[in-house]
Amino acid sequence: MKDQDNRLETPEDNSNKRHSEDPVSLDMEEKWLEVKAEYQQVYPMLTDKDLELLPGKFGELTDRIASKTQRCRSEVNNEIRYWNTDLLP
Repeated sequence: MKDQDNRLETPEDNSNKRHSEDPVSLDMEEKWLEVKAEYQQVYPMLTDKDLELLPGKFGELTDRIASKTQRCRSEVNNEIRYWNTDLLP
């Protein structure tokens, strides 16, 4: 694929595009986009900046959430993975 200057793009050139080498991370990123608004209602201490997901940086997102909510990253990952809107008040 060529970029705006008609140069061939290398895989590194695509770093700002939404993609992930890891299909699990991509699934989690998609899940996050589905539950983000509800998540913020449940955790109002989290700011929009805390909940911002940069492409390919799901781990950084869960690290921020874990730090702010005093939980471990795996707990946050599981919570997002199994988020159930039917259980919300």
